[in-house]
Amino acid sequence: MRRFKITGRHLPQTLTTAATVMAAVALNRCMKREDVDNLDLVIRFKHHTDEGETFFLGKNKYEIIVDHHRITHDSWGREYEPDERIAKIVNLIGHEVAHIWQYHKGDLTIKNKKLYHKGIHYHVNGDTETRLQRYMDLPFEKEARGEEEGHMLAFLIKWKQLQTEGIV
Repeated sequence: MRRFKITGRHLPQTLTTAATVMAAVALNRCMKREDVDNLDLVIRFKHHTDEGETFFLGKNKYEIIVDHHRITHDSWGREYEPDERIAKIVNLIGHEVAHIWQYHKGDLTIKNKKLYHKGIHYHVNGDTETRLQRYMDLPFEKEARGEEEGHMLAFLIKWKQLQTEGIV
């Protein structure tokens, strides 16, 4: 990558290392080497309206925001253990990298401050619960959830290799 940066306050070293590894693994899984080499990517850990969001900032420039403060409990309300929480955050980064890939290949575009997937603008409204359900059914979200699973498996293989080599 031309530029890669992680920002945030009081982040555990394990989290920043794991986030770096996931970004590299996921980008290398879905993009050509020369495309990855020309990317600028900043991952910001900070408060946000969602757990995670990817922003296309212009040619080959992206920003991922991860609100790690929101990632504390699973869907059933059970609190994550520290390592489990890091795994969930890393998985989310894999999901957001899938959106970078969608922007890169032109499937996701922004026109007049509206997000389009393959030329179609999907408007999601209703109460919070209905909006979330509709959002999860959007084709670009379904695709990203599928990609995040593969990214996570590849990450775990790489992470174990780095542990075996004494790097992490």
